[in-house]
Amino acid sequence: MTAFLLVALGGGAGALLRYAVQRAFIARTGQPRAGTLLVNLVGTFALGLLLGLPLTAENRAAQLLVGTGFLGGLTTFSTVMAQLAELLRAKRWRTAAGYGLGTFVCALLLAAAGYAAGRCIFV
Repeated sequence: MTAFLLVALGGGAGALLRYAVQRAFIARTGQPRAGTLLVNLVGTFALGLLLGLPLTAENRAAQLLVGTGFLGGLTTFSTVMAQLAELLRAKRWRTAAGYGLGTFVCALLLAAAGYAAGRCIFV
């Protein structure tokens, strides 16, 4: 039961932060994509870093709270897909291609960099 509570607490906090970042970007730029990109890239790097650390019984609770919970609540694949669908529906092909490919490539590179950094910490 403790694992479920850790994931729920972390997930709620991550979702609240994502919402706050989205609202801030919408207020400043009028569109949400930059906020979505920011939370996904930061979250991807952080999850890569966390996964690069050795899993021990001592840090299992932290991984549930931070990785599964907080970062799972912070990042959002479904929002990226919905935003891409909106761009495609509006026939904004280049923006959709740039946003989709840019998100994927940058997230992949940041996940790998985070993982490598996590592995280096304990070498």
